[in-house]
Formats: sequence, structure tokens, C-alpha cells
Amino acid sequence: MKKKYCILFLALIISSVNNAQEVTMDFLKSSSWLWKRLDLRYAFTDDSIYRDYNSVSYGTMSQAYYLASEPHRRFRDELVGKNKEGNYVIVKSFSTGEPYSYRILSVSNKEIIFDFEYPKMTLSKNDSEKYDTLCLSSSYKELAYKHGKQYQQAFFDRFPSTWYDFERTFNGAFFKNDIKAIYKQDFSHDFEKYLNAFSNLKDIDAKEYYRKLIGITIGMPIQNTPASDMWQKIVATKISENNELVLQLLKEKSELQQARFWQFVKKDNMRLKAGSVTGEKRSCIKEIWRVPASYIDIERIYLTDSLCYVIKNCVPRKTPEITIIAPYQMSDSGNKVDGAIVFSHIQDGKHTKLQMHLPGADGKFPTYFKKEPSLVTDTLLMAATYRCIFRQSQALEIHERPFFDTFPSTWSEFYAVMISDEYGNNGFRSNADRYIYTFKHLSCIPVREKLRKMVGISIGAMAQDPTSELWRTVVSDLSTRYKEELNSVLQEFEPWQQTSFRQFVENKE
Repeated sequence: MKKKYCILFLALIISSVNNAQEVTMDFLKSSSWLWKRLDLRYAFTDDSIYRDYNSVSYGTMSQAYYLASEPHRRFRDELVGKNKEGNYVIVKSFSTGEPYSYRILSVSNKEIIFDFEYPKMTLSKNDSEKYDTLCLSSSYKELAYKHGKQYQQAFFDRFPSTWYDFERTFNGAFFKNDIKAIYKQDFSHDFEKYLNAFSNLKDIDAKEYYRKLIGITIGMPIQNTPASDMWQKIVATKISENNELVLQLLKEKSELQQARFWQFVKKDNMRLKAGSVTGEKRSCIKEIWRVPASYIDIERIYLTDSLCYVIKNCVPRKTPEITIIAPYQMSDSGNKVDGAIVFSHIQDGKHTKLQMHLPGADGKFPTYFKKEPSLVTDTLLMAATYRCIFRQSQALEIHERPFFDTFPSTWSEFYAVMISDEYGNNGFRSNADRYIYTFKHLSCIPVREKLRKMVGISIGAMAQDPTSELWRTVVSDLSTRYKEELNSVLQEFEPWQQTSFRQFVENKE
């Protein structure tokens, strides 16, 4: 039983005080911590330790604890949250209420080593996430049942401060329709309660509160995701409540940042003008059909106006591959005509299936079900056509066009495909550099069309990680190579968009 508690509840044996090192409460609360041996994460608040598995960021379990200068045989509830430093972390067992004493052997900026029964137990600062969702989750749980300014402040401090962090925390990288909530590493499935909690904070300094509100909103694209739509309503309400303070704080920002802020608040999306590429990412796809297995697809077909793409190994991390590219025809009877693949619709109750018939082959072939398009299904064709381009197929143009059309069109989409570490995006993110370089070297796409998409992605972009920095480098190279063409293309965009693009290329804000 003791071994079980050691594994499940961080139970450490009671040891002598000799050679124990001191740790502060502020250091414990500065990050979430990772025990790689069991892939568990821990977050410390003033009075609780929160634990979850690294792949799941909700349903966390909590245990009371406090710091002490010596091991304790009885858990002293009156000390919870009182001591700011100590040589031991005293934890109350989740199931029995018994105390366990964590003797601290070593402390550095990045890790804490505890005395443990088998190997020494090392907790490392969790740098695997771009935003620390476990700390945010634990502070929200504290706020939900405890009252006082300190709990509001803790939640406020751990709430995202920029659009970049808001995106990765609440917008779910646009995979909401493809990945079940249990596999999600963000809070897109729970965004409403977190945003409501932020909206209802009453005891935060007004300037501090509105500075964060403005900081998140600057650069946020109008993308019609549930979290972004809700945030727009929150911001509009807060402006009406304290318009003078908002105007005062906006004076601290550049003209471009102010323009970005008001564009989002007023839903004034000027990119919908003629020069925009917004909303065109599925232009080459007419219909998507699937052969499902559980909640994943094992095969899909993409129908364009003239071609049928049959793709197997559809889960991104398994590297999708095109098995057939051919002309197709639709026929109610399924008759094979002119050597093309023929599809016929089959009515099954309220649902329509698609039956494939191959030329010269007897019998029926797979039956497909309608697939609603999303960023995952669209970029799957990008991943598959990339493989064809990489293999230097002779019919290069037939692959370049669907690759280009399904390549992201806005910065928000680019983040979701190339940067997000969402569970369903493993295959795209791990190959981001290859997709970006392939885009750079596309030879069958008209230069102006290519530059237009490049500008559309770069408006509002931020070089804050290796992938976005790589994209900035590619944009800079293409801008230099096609300087005259780019200047002409930029005239199709609004002045503030031109400024935003050039600031990204020059890496300025």
C-alpha cells in the first residue's frame, strides 16, 4: 500500500533534517513541474498541490500541503499556506489524510530533487507547453470555491497576457471538430468558464486589468471561433464600462497596435476586400468523404472540380499518402465511363453514402461518408501533396496547386497548422519546416498569387518561436527576390496591413 501511495500521491519517506535544502513558496508557484518518470505534472498554489497527466489538462486532483523546517508525523492544518519557505514539503494524503514529508535534497533554477524511496525524485520546470495551462487550471479551481483578492490575483496573473497565449489556450488550434476533449491539451472545450471568470474579476487594479485586456486583444484576428467571439463581447462590454481608461492606456501603444485593437473590437475586418486571401483555403476542394474507424479516418477522398484524390493513413502523425489521383465522374448507376473513377450516391435513411467504382475492376469498392471540412481535413491534402512534390513527380503542377490552396492563408491558420502542439496536429507541426520550404520553392504558382498569400499570412504575425522565425526568414527572402512584384501586391491591402507586414519582416512591433 505504501508503494502505491508513493506513486500516486508523491509520498516520500520521512527522513532526517540533515543536508536538507530550503525552497520558497514563490519558487514552487513559479511554474508547473514535471515528473518525467510517470509523465505527471504538478502545480503549487498557496495551500494545494494539483496533479494531472501531461496529456490531459483538466480533472486535476488536489492535496493540501505546507512548508516546514522538519518532517511532521501529524499533518497540521493550521500551517497550510502560512510558511513561505522550508526544507520539507508536508503533504496530506488524498485518500487517508496521513502526512508525507518531502525532504528537499537540491534546488536549482530548473529543478527540485526530493529524497525518495527508490531513485531520487526530480521535478523539472515544465517547459514543454507554450503556455502553462496546469497553473491556469489550478488557480481557476482555487478561485471557484475560495474568496478573496489573493485568489483573484493568482488567476489574473496566470491568465494569458497576449493573443499568442490566448490562441494556444482557448482556441483549440481549430481542431474542435476532430479531436475529443479528453485528448486536448488546451481549454477550448472549457473556454467559457475561464473567460467568464476573467470577466467577473472585481478586485484587480483597474489599470493592471485593462492593460492585460488590451494586450490580449492587440493582433487578435477576426476568425469566428467561439472563444474569440466571446472575447470580443467581453472587451466591448469592458470598454463601455471604462472608456476613458481604455483611451488613456491605448496612448501607451503604437498607432499600429491601436489600429489592431480597434479592428478586432469593431469587427472591422478590412481583409475581406479584393486583395485578401481570407476564406480561400478550400478553393480546390469540392467535397470530402471518409471511411471512418472509431473517431479517426482511415481513408478519405477529396473531390475537386476535375480530380479525385484518394488518401490513406489519414491520421496526420502517420504521414498521409496519396494512393490515387485521377479524373472522376458521378453516375447514378455507377457505370464506368472513359476509364475514369466513377462515384454513385447511395441513400441510407437520412444519410447519403458515396460508392466508388474503379475502371476494369469487378465488384464494389469502399463506401464513403460525408466529412465536414475543418483545418485538419483541409491541411491533410496539403500534407499528402507535399509528399508527391517531394518525390519530384513529373506532373508537378497537379500537386502544387492543391498544396498551395490548402496551405494556410492567415496568421491564425498558420499558427494552428505549423506551430500548435495540439494532439491532432503532431504530423503537421513536426514537418512545419518542410512545408514552409516547399511553399517557398513552388514554381508552378503565379508569383503574384504566391506573394498575396504570403502577405495574408504575415499580417499580424509574431516571430516568437523557431517556426514563426523560419517563416519570417522565408518571407524576407521572397520579399527581396520579388521586390517590385511585392510592392504592387501590397497596394491591394490597407495601409495598416502593409505596415503590419513590413514590421513582421523587419521583426519590429
